[in-house]
Amino acid sequence: MSFEIGPRRSLWGAVQTPRANFMGEFSIPATPPIEVLEEIGVAADRAHELWSEDRELHFGKDSAGGHLVIEMRDRAGSTIRTIRPSEALDVLAGA
Repeated sequence: MSFEIGPRRSLWGAVQTPRANFMGEFSIPATPPIEVLEEIGVAADRAHELWSEDRELHFGKDSAGGHLVIEMRDRAGSTIRTIRPSEALDVLAGA
């Protein structure tokens, strides 16, 4: 027996509804849904495009508050600019 916990959105906006069994434990499917695999493929293709353009995204945390910091860097590691998490998702989605 399972019941709905409530909808949430994936990184690219697809609605996901986690399921819990009668003891409140979440079940994990044996394989990701096809939509997730497609989204991963799009992000991987985009990462390869960035790499061919001498660019990469670097994810880290700032030392002061532990906040997420995302930098667009060249392959030598020099920071080109810092971007917002929502913008990073757009970059990886190819937008």
